Amino acid sequence: MAKQTKIKIETLHDGTHRHAGSYDKAGRWYPDDEYRVPGSFQVRTPSRAWPYSYLKHFYSRKYSRLLFLANPRLWMTIQGIDPESAEAAPYVAEIAERRMAA
Repeated sequence: MAKQTKIKIETLHDGTHRHAGSYDKAGRWYPDDEYRVPGSFQVRTPSRAWPYSYLKHFYSRKYSRLLFLANPRLWMTIQGIDPESAEAAPYVAEIAERRMAA
């Protein structure tokens, strides 16, 4: 079982997907490479019948947590948290603790 974070990881802000991916001609949304976290998009592949399957997952708390663990600086930037600020301190401490334990 994966270790749970001590801090509360919120879902990504509405509208984030506009900068994190793009739509194809059929209206299916796909994330850009930097937002693909290993093991995170193991959900139904977008199709004409289900064009928003990746988008729905992108706004889940599970994906937000995986992105935070894989790329904390990107996650903080998306959430509007300056990685050098006092507000970021608990997040930085969480990542440091996890990396030291590994």
